[in-house]
Amino acid sequence: QAYCGFPVLDNNQNVIAITCLLDDKPHEFSEEDQDLLRIFGQRISMELERQQHIKQRLETEENLRHVQAMMLQTERLAAIGSWEWEIPDGKIRWSPEMYRLNQIDSAEFPEITLEVAISRVDPMDLESVNENMHQAMTRGVWKPIEYRLKLANGQTRTVKADALVIEYQQSIPSKLVGFVQDISELKSAQIELEKSMEAVRISERQQ
Repeated sequence: QAYCGFPVLDNNQNVIAITCLLDDKPHEFSEEDQDLLRIFGQRISMELERQQHIKQRLETEENLRHVQAMMLQTERLAAIGSWEWEIPDGKIRWSPEMYRLNQIDSAEFPEITLEVAISRVDPMDLESVNENMHQAMTRGVWKPIEYRLKLANGQTRTVKADALVIEYQQSIPSKLVGFVQDISELKSAQIELEKSMEAVRISERQQ
């Protein structure tokens, strides 16, 4: 019997397979036979590495989809919408919860302009919102702010917004990321608490 084999190595030089030629009779393998085994081994190694990369990419994509789904669920449960703003070209991106909080249809407005982004802001609060955006664009400073949204169904929603400059171009802010949280129920509870405390104070004065 005759045998000729070569190891198949991965990128870390670990043996992952062996290519071989067998003959049931005594046989001296030629250089051509050995070169053929090396070529087969290289091709097997490349294919195995390719399959491994595909598997890793698919796992990474699946993990990313899972994380994104969790983030969307968390945003919905907490009534928090996230956004990012690329200032130089005016690109604004909203998460699904941002669309829901503003009652704006993502199918109608797949791309958000600055005009659309502030279209639901209560006119009484618009000046302070604009001032905050101006400070962020020019100085990179965004102060936490509360303002009201006038929704399409006539309701008013109170929200809290905060943001952070994450990119600069020549020391000028170029990209912001932020969130908007619905605090309507909290504000209502605070108002009711203040009314109750005021009623107690009036009662105490009358005694």
